[in-house]
Amino acid sequence: MRPRALLRPPSEAYARCLRPDPGAPIDLARARAQHAAYAAALGEFADVELLSPEPDMPDACFVEDAAIVNGRVAVITRPGAEARRAETPGVARALARTHDCRPMRIGRLDGGDVMLAGGRAFVGLSARTDREGASELGRLLGLVTVLVPLGPWLHLKTAVTPIGPDAL
Repeated sequence: MRPRALLRPPSEAYARCLRPDPGAPIDLARARAQHAAYAAALGEFADVELLSPEPDMPDACFVEDAAIVNGRVAVITRPGAEARRAETPGVARALARTHDCRPMRIGRLDGGDVMLAGGRAFVGLSARTDREGASELGRLLGLVTVLVPLGPWLHLKTAVTPIGPDAL
């Protein structure tokens, strides 16, 4: 069975996405072309499901922030940026076709702060993810959670990348 990837192209609203430098212009045509190339590359080894763009949700193209998937379990996150919480129901509906979806009830958690590696959940503590959210993620997935203070980084995955099952 091939892996499955959920993607959502950037919408017209993407120019208003949350970012460290909101004054920097975004080239929407370039972002869409890059996204299409990304989808084509993923399509070489995974079944890609394209979700509809969300015209009222500037950050919705970052679908990994809305859910953490481990095997057949999908934890539907509770993003720390309140403006992003409307993104999770659509991702949950798409994942529910093939996964046991478990919505978070407490804390805040953004998928960009979560990295699953070596049978553990590394969770960056940031302005968007708190200790309660990290703890609930570990409970819902049945994994040991390792808390990582982030300092100046927006998300854990901004600072660290997995390069194999046991190497970061």
